[in-house]
Amino acid sequence: MKKFLILILLIILSSSAYAQKNTIKLLAVSQETNEGTAVDLDLTVIDGSGKIFMETYPLSQIDTQISLRVAKMIACETSKEYCLDKDFMYSMKTASPVIAGPSAGAAMTLLTMASLENKNLDAHTVITGTINSGGVIGPVGAIKEKVKAAENAGMKKVLIPGGELNSSEIDEIKNESKISLIEVSNIDEAYAIFTGTNKENKEIVVDAEYQSIMRSMNREICERNEELLAQIKDINDSAHEKIKKMAINLSEESKILYSEGKFYSSSSRCFGSNVYAREILSETSNSTNSETQNQSLEIQKKLIELEKFLNSTKITNLGQLEAAMIIRERIFDARDNLKEGNTSKRSVSYALERAYSADSWKNFMEKSGKNIDETKLKESCSAKINEVNELYNYVSIYTPSLLKETKEELDNARSYLKTEDYALCLFKASKSKADIDVLLGALYASTSDISYLVDSKILAAKNKIIKQIESGTFPVLGYSYYEYATALKDKDQYMALLYAEYGIELSNLDIYFPQKKPFEFKIDFLLGAVSLFVIFLCVFALKKQHKRRITLK
Repeated sequence: MKKFLILILLIILSSSAYAQKNTIKLLAVSQETNEGTAVDLDLTVIDGSGKIFMETYPLSQIDTQISLRVAKMIACETSKEYCLDKDFMYSMKTASPVIAGPSAGAAMTLLTMASLENKNLDAHTVITGTINSGGVIGPVGAIKEKVKAAENAGMKKVLIPGGELNSSEIDEIKNESKISLIEVSNIDEAYAIFTGTNKENKEIVVDAEYQSIMRSMNREICERNEELLAQIKDINDSAHEKIKKMAINLSEESKILYSEGKFYSSSSRCFGSNVYAREILSETSNSTNSETQNQSLEIQKKLIELEKFLNSTKITNLGQLEAAMIIRERIFDARDNLKEGNTSKRSVSYALERAYSADSWKNFMEKSGKNIDETKLKESCSAKINEVNELYNYVSIYTPSLLKETKEELDNARSYLKTEDYALCLFKASKSKADIDVLLGALYASTSDISYLVDSKILAAKNKIIKQIESGTFPVLGYSYYEYATALKDKDQYMALLYAEYGIELSNLDIYFPQKKPFEFKIDFLLGAVSLFVIFLCVFALKKQHKRRITLK
């Protein structure tokens, strides 16, 4: 009887522990034959601490392992489930070596999301596509071979990255195959198809408090612009003709952007115009090096005052953190232009406007937002640096020469972690990740894909912002950079792509300040509790019966 009770207890304990299993088919290419093949990827999610374990046979390539890590990260960002108390155990076994890697990223993400949310995936649907920041699904190769493999495996639908249906290769596939090909641009669209759910199209509702503060900040910067332009109006020498024209053009662009309600973008244009105007004034004023040096010292004093303000202000919510991040970044930028006693009139002009800009952002320190624990800033920054470092090591395998500035920014983040400047540390690390994400997104994209990629990233930033708003917080920096990306996309696609990445990354800060997970009353817990109660009754009854036998004797 005791053995029976122990067996029941073990069954109960094993069933009450969190264990969610799921499977998805990956479309890959055989290393031996270069033909398409379909392989199973299994995932078991168990109680843990956010770790990833991977079992593959034969051994997988490094890009497959990194793709799994990126997929898990994006799935946790996209899903509403809590990830820090779970471990992820992936398993993939094939008869021969295959090339899956980045092209399986979208499938890996879907599998992880479904496992987290306890959803069933359509067993007759497969997907091929890379996964990028914001859940954007990127282009892949060997689509013809993969679609054929899907058909041979009995699949009915193949989801492919958006923008590829018009290629001659796809046209050929459609003529030869009865399988349904569907374009998807992001992971939310794919998830809706795989799970049979509906994806709602929503729009951003801009926070009224944000609009009010940003409009006021715009007025401050752009009124200064009008004053500066008035001062250079009569300066018509050929040496400054080009820069004067640039200042005027930026000012005109700012007015158009303001009329469109894009107050941050308008402010950025006024800022640029102000720098050019100040440079002209400095170079035509016949000021001495000593006078320029004195101006530099005055700017340094202003920066110190701003730092004192920040150091005396307790950060209690995300809105304050975002404001502190951008102010400290502007202080850093201004100081960087004045380093080593630099007294060039261009550098001093830029530093002065940066100091004014930093001061303008102080108004956002009063904005409400999601509560955070300031003591968690160090932990959050450290986690962010580790995440970025992992991505950096991966991308540097392919493009080491393109990551020099990103490496410097990441090193700066580490320095700020050591000096306990956690707000600037988190900001630098976040921007470093966005820089890397730009390269990751463009790594498998051709020049003709850039326009589509920019639109996809802007949409991804928009979706991130909407999710943040629905969770009860308005991402000040995320929205500002998203807005600027939309303003840039018709003029400078590469800069638009960069700012869209900033918008995505800085709309995600809350994941580094997780709230304590609330207790969830699950059916497994209920069954376990009931079973334990039954065992207790059985043991009690047995003891009572045993006692009665002794009494009878």
